[in-house]
Amino acid sequence: MHADGRKEKTELLLVDLNICLTYAENDLRANWRLYRERFLKEAGI
Repeated sequence: MHADGRKEKTELLLVDLNICLTYAENDLRANWRLYRERFLKEAGI
């Protein structure tokens, strides 16, 4: 999600919803600092 409310979606070509959830959780754990920095930069904070 962007500071202005826009959202980016990436299609996950994974069959099982549990695998998708695990992928998303791992991605957030690994990259949350980067995502936060980008969001704050766009928000001008």
